[in-house]
Amino acid sequence: MVPDDQTQPTRIYHESFREFLSDQQRSTEFHVNGKDYHPIIAKGCLELMLKKLKHNICCISDPCLLNNEVKGLSGRPKTIGRCIMLFKSSLGSSPRANLK
Repeated sequence: MVPDDQTQPTRIYHESFREFLSDQQRSTEFHVNGKDYHPIIAKGCLELMLKKLKHNICCISDPCLLNNEVKGLSGRPKTIGRCIMLFKSSLGSSPRANLK
């Protein structure tokens, strides 16, 4: 699904579509080699993290509190956390990522 808002990611709703795109024989001209995009994804994630990460990003007054003791923590956006996981995955999948 391609969202109207271009700042939002394009999402694949069914795994069979991803499988189709990654199989060069089936998808021919629409083929996408995911490994080619790992450095690009990693760079985008790094740029977002550099821009958005900060000390005490959740504005928690008491650093001794456990996650389940912080009111409203579960309802906060998880964009940065997902970005960190995607960065780790993309960078790990790219043997010689060029992040220039």
